Amino acid sequence: MYLYHLAIKPGLSKKFKKTWTGPYKVIAKLSELNYKIMNQGNKTQIIHVNRLKANYNPQIWKPKVKQKPTRKPPKKPHLAFESKRRERRRGSPSRKVSTGNRSSTPK
Repeated sequence: MYLYHLAIKPGLSKKFKKTWTGPYKVIAKLSELNYKIMNQGNKTQIIHVNRLKANYNPQIWKPKVKQKPTRKPPKKPHLAFESKRRERRRGSPSRKVSTGNRSSTPK
């Protein structure tokens, strides 16, 4: 099944808009006019029959397999960078700190 989708976002042209999206699979017939359909991402919707179009090729339907998201372990910072960072926090003596007190001698 294909779903008719007429809504167009403001500012976009309807000339290049795909009006039929899909494929969808009919899960249940709720009444003579309403059907429950599922897309390939396993989301379900209840749709009126006037927005549906039959699909004659059942091999198009390929549901997506849900995969667990893989998390990468956090990167360890480079040791040289980390040691410089620690020195800055402690107020390392290698850095000059100006006091801002300049005494001027009268001539």
